[in-house]
Amino acid sequence: MSKDKKDKKRYPASLFISGMFLSLLRLFWILIPAIVLLVIGLFVKICLFIGGGLIALALTLALIDQIRTVYFVRHSNMPGEWQDAIFSKDWKENVIALTEEKISESGKSEDDK
Repeated sequence: MSKDKKDKKRYPASLFISGMFLSLLRLFWILIPAIVLLVIGLFVKICLFIGGGLIALALTLALIDQIRTVYFVRHSNMPGEWQDAIFSKDWKENVIALTEEKISESGKSEDDK
C-alpha cells in the first residue's frame, strides 16, 4: 500500500449522507416540480420522464456538492484541530466540543475589551 493511501483520512460516511440530505433540501426548487411531474406522470408518460430527469439532476447536483465539500475539507488550510475533529471516529462530539471551546474563548476575549 502506498504512503498516500495510508495518510489519507476518511471522511465520515454519516457526515457525507447528512450533507447529501441537506443539499437535496436546498434543491427543493427542483424537487417540488419533479414530484408534481411524477404524480402527473401516472397519467401522462412524458411527465414521468421529465420528473425522473429532474430527480436525477437534483441527486447529481447534491452529489457534486458533497464531493466538493469532501475535497475542500481534505485539502484546505483550516487549522489542524478542526480537521482532526472532523476525521475522528467521534466526529460529532469532537466538533461540538471544539465549537463550544471556540465560542467560550471568543466570549472571554470580548469581555476583556
